[in-house]
Amino acid sequence: VANRGNYADFKKAVGKRESGNKYDSNRWYRTWLSRDTGRPTKKQGISYFWGYWQLGHEARSEVGAHPQPVKFIQPSLQEKLGDRWWKLKYIEATSTRSLRNAIAAGEVHGQKIDLSGIMGMAHITGIESVKKFIRTGKPTYDGLNTPNTEYLSKFYGYDVSAVKSVDWDRKKARDSWWNLEGAAKKYKRRGVWVP
Repeated sequence: VANRGNYADFKKAVGKRESGNKYDSNRWYRTWLSRDTGRPTKKQGISYFWGYWQLGHEARSEVGAHPQPVKFIQPSLQEKLGDRWWKLKYIEATSTRSLRNAIAAGEVHGQKIDLSGIMGMAHITGIESVKKFIRTGKPTYDGLNTPNTEYLSKFYGYDVSAVKSVDWDRKKARDSWWNLEGAAKKYKRRGVWVP
Protein backbone atom coordinates (compact mmCIF):
# COMPACT_ATOMS: atom_id res chain seq x y z
CA VAL A 1 0.00 0.00 0.00
CA ALA A 2 1.38 3.39 -0.98
CA ASN A 3 1.66 5.60 2.06
CA ARG A 4 0.25 9.01 1.15
CA GLY A 5 -0.01 10.12 4.75
CA ASN A 6 -1.77 9.57 8.05
CA TYR A 7 -5.35 10.07 9.25
CA ALA A 8 -4.94 13.87 9.51
CA ASP A 9 -3.63 13.98 5.93
CA PHE A 10 -6.60 11.88 4.81
CA LYS A 11 -9.08 14.28 6.43
CA LYS A 12 -7.29 17.25 4.88
CA ALA A 13 -7.32 15.62 1.42
CA VAL A 14 -11.06 14.92 1.61
CA GLY A 15 -11.66 18.46 2.90
CA LYS A 16 -9.72 19.89 -0.03
CA ARG A 17 -11.75 17.82 -2.51
CA GLU A 18 -15.10 18.60 -0.89
CA SER A 19 -14.87 22.22 0.21
CA GLY A 20 -11.48 23.57 -0.82
CA ASN A 21 -10.43 23.37 2.85
CA LYS A 22 -13.09 25.93 3.85
CA TYR A 23 -14.98 25.39 7.09
CA ASP A 24 -17.71 27.83 6.05
CA SER A 25 -18.41 26.21 2.68
CA ASN A 26 -21.97 25.33 1.78
CA ARG A 27 -23.61 24.16 -1.41
CA TRP A 28 -26.73 22.53 -2.66
CA TYR A 29 -27.22 21.33 -6.18
CA ARG A 30 -30.51 20.41 -7.72
CA THR A 31 -30.64 18.30 -10.87
CA TRP A 32 -33.45 18.30 -13.40
CA LEU A 33 -33.88 17.62 -17.10
CA SER A 34 -33.35 20.60 -19.35
CA ARG A 35 -36.33 21.48 -21.58
CA ASP A 36 -34.03 22.34 -24.48
CA THR A 37 -31.62 19.42 -24.49
CA GLY A 38 -33.35 16.82 -22.34
CA ARG A 39 -30.06 16.34 -20.48
CA PRO A 40 -29.57 16.61 -16.71
CA THR A 41 -28.85 20.19 -15.62
CA LYS A 42 -27.41 21.23 -12.27
CA LYS A 43 -28.00 24.52 -10.52
CA GLN A 44 -26.52 25.70 -7.26
CA GLY A 45 -29.03 26.81 -4.66
CA ILE A 46 -29.33 27.19 -0.91
CA SER A 47 -27.21 25.23 1.55
CA TYR A 48 -27.84 21.52 1.89
CA PHE A 49 -24.26 20.27 2.23
CA TRP A 50 -22.10 22.31 4.53
CA GLY A 51 -18.79 22.48 6.27
CA TYR A 52 -15.32 21.18 5.69
CA TRP A 53 -16.43 17.72 4.54
CA GLN A 54 -19.75 18.80 3.00
CA LEU A 55 -21.90 16.64 5.25
CA GLY A 56 -25.55 16.43 4.27
CA HIS A 57 -28.70 16.32 6.39
CA GLU A 58 -28.54 12.60 7.24
CA ALA A 59 -24.80 12.60 7.85
CA ARG A 60 -25.10 15.49 10.30
CA SER A 61 -27.85 13.80 12.28
CA GLU A 62 -25.87 10.51 12.30
CA VAL A 63 -22.97 12.14 14.12
CA GLY A 64 -25.06 14.17 16.55
CA ALA A 65 -25.25 17.60 14.92
CA HIS A 66 -28.54 19.30 14.29
CA PRO A 67 -29.62 18.26 10.79
CA GLN A 68 -30.74 21.75 9.74
CA PRO A 69 -28.17 24.20 11.13
CA VAL A 70 -28.95 27.87 10.79
CA LYS A 71 -25.32 28.93 10.77
CA PHE A 72 -21.99 27.21 10.53
CA ILE A 73 -20.31 25.90 13.61
CA GLN A 74 -16.77 26.59 14.74
CA PRO A 75 -13.92 24.65 13.09
CA SER A 76 -13.10 22.87 16.37
CA LEU A 77 -16.63 21.44 16.56
CA GLN A 78 -16.56 20.57 12.86
CA GLU A 79 -13.37 18.61 13.55
CA LYS A 80 -15.15 16.77 16.36
CA LEU A 81 -18.11 15.95 14.12
CA GLY A 82 -15.73 14.99 11.31
CA ASP A 83 -13.90 12.55 13.59
CA ARG A 84 -17.26 11.02 14.48
CA TRP A 85 -18.15 10.77 10.78
CA TRP A 86 -14.87 9.06 9.84
CA LYS A 87 -15.15 6.70 12.82
CA LEU A 88 -18.61 5.73 11.55
CA LYS A 89 -17.22 5.09 8.04
CA TYR A 90 -14.38 3.06 9.59
CA ILE A 91 -16.83 0.92 11.57
CA GLU A 92 -18.98 0.34 8.49
CA ALA A 93 -15.96 -0.60 6.37
CA THR A 94 -14.52 -3.06 8.88
CA SER A 95 -17.77 -4.69 10.03
CA THR A 96 -18.65 -6.36 6.73
CA ARG A 97 -16.93 -9.55 5.60
CA SER A 98 -17.00 -8.66 1.89
CA LEU A 99 -15.29 -5.33 2.58
CA ARG A 100 -12.68 -6.90 4.87
CA ASN A 101 -11.94 -9.50 2.17
CA ALA A 102 -11.60 -6.76 -0.47
CA ILE A 103 -9.17 -4.84 1.75
CA ALA A 104 -7.16 -8.02 2.32
CA ALA A 105 -7.07 -8.76 -1.44
CA GLY A 106 -5.85 -5.24 -2.21
CA GLU A 107 -7.55 -5.12 -5.61
CA VAL A 108 -11.13 -5.46 -6.84
CA HIS A 109 -12.24 -5.29 -10.49
CA GLY A 110 -8.86 -3.91 -11.52
CA GLN A 111 -8.91 -1.11 -8.92
CA LYS A 112 -6.51 -0.93 -5.98
CA ILE A 113 -8.53 -0.88 -2.78
CA ASP A 114 -7.77 -0.26 0.88
CA LEU A 115 -9.50 1.03 4.01
CA SER A 116 -9.01 4.74 3.27
CA GLY A 117 -10.32 4.28 -0.29
CA ILE A 118 -13.42 2.50 1.03
CA MET A 119 -13.97 5.27 3.58
CA GLY A 120 -13.74 7.85 0.78
CA MET A 121 -16.24 5.91 -1.36
CA ALA A 122 -18.61 5.51 1.58
CA HIS A 123 -18.38 9.24 2.26
CA ILE A 124 -19.70 10.18 -1.18
CA THR A 125 -22.34 7.49 -1.88
CA GLY A 126 -22.76 5.38 1.26
CA ILE A 127 -21.52 1.98 2.34
CA GLU A 128 -24.17 0.03 0.40
CA SER A 129 -22.87 1.43 -2.89
CA VAL A 130 -19.36 0.31 -1.90
CA LYS A 131 -20.68 -3.21 -1.36
CA LYS A 132 -22.42 -3.02 -4.74
CA PHE A 133 -19.16 -2.00 -6.40
CA ILE A 134 -17.34 -4.94 -4.82
CA ARG A 135 -20.06 -7.34 -6.01
CA THR A 136 -20.59 -5.99 -9.53
CA GLY A 137 -17.69 -3.68 -10.39
CA LYS A 138 -20.14 -0.92 -11.36
CA PRO A 139 -19.66 2.51 -9.80
CA THR A 140 -22.45 4.51 -8.18
CA TYR A 141 -22.81 8.22 -8.95
CA ASP A 142 -23.63 11.00 -6.54
CA GLY A 143 -25.92 13.96 -7.23
CA LEU A 144 -23.20 15.75 -9.20
CA ASN A 145 -22.52 12.70 -11.40
CA THR A 146 -19.23 11.92 -9.65
CA PRO A 147 -18.49 8.17 -9.62
CA ASN A 148 -17.57 6.78 -6.22
CA THR A 149 -14.61 5.02 -7.86
CA GLU A 150 -13.04 8.46 -8.27
CA TYR A 151 -12.94 8.73 -4.49
CA LEU A 152 -11.55 5.20 -4.22
CA SER A 153 -8.53 6.06 -6.36
CA LYS A 154 -8.13 9.60 -4.96
CA PHE A 155 -8.08 8.51 -1.30
CA TYR A 156 -6.28 5.19 -1.66
CA GLY A 157 -3.07 4.77 0.34
CA TYR A 158 -3.66 6.71 3.56
CA ASP A 159 -2.98 5.15 6.95
CA VAL A 160 -6.27 5.79 8.77
CA SER A 161 -5.67 3.46 11.72
CA ALA A 162 -5.68 6.46 14.10
CA VAL A 163 -9.46 6.77 13.62
CA LYS A 164 -9.85 3.74 15.91
CA SER A 165 -8.84 5.92 18.87
CA VAL A 166 -11.69 8.41 18.31
CA ASP A 167 -13.82 8.21 21.45
CA TRP A 168 -17.44 8.16 20.35
CA ASP A 169 -20.37 5.85 20.96
CA ARG A 170 -22.73 6.05 17.97
CA LYS A 171 -25.71 4.46 19.71
CA LYS A 172 -25.38 6.73 22.73
CA ALA A 173 -25.15 9.82 20.53
CA ARG A 174 -28.17 8.82 18.41
CA ASP A 175 -30.24 7.94 21.48
CA SER A 176 -29.42 11.20 23.19
CA TRP A 177 -30.26 13.07 19.98
CA TRP A 178 -33.66 11.48 19.38
CA ASN A 179 -34.66 11.52 23.06
CA LEU A 180 -33.97 15.23 23.34
CA GLU A 181 -35.84 16.55 20.32
CA GLY A 182 -37.15 19.41 22.42
CA ALA A 183 -33.60 20.46 23.22
CA ALA A 184 -32.74 20.21 19.54
CA LYS A 185 -35.58 22.59 18.65
CA LYS A 186 -34.39 24.98 21.34
CA TYR A 187 -30.85 25.00 19.95
CA LYS A 188 -31.86 25.11 16.30
CA ARG A 189 -31.71 28.90 16.30
CA ARG A 190 -28.16 28.78 17.64
CA GLY A 191 -26.98 26.58 14.78
CA VAL A 192 -25.98 23.18 16.15
CA TRP A 193 -26.37 20.89 19.10
CA VAL A 194 -23.66 18.39 19.95
CA PRO A 195 -24.46 15.72 22.57
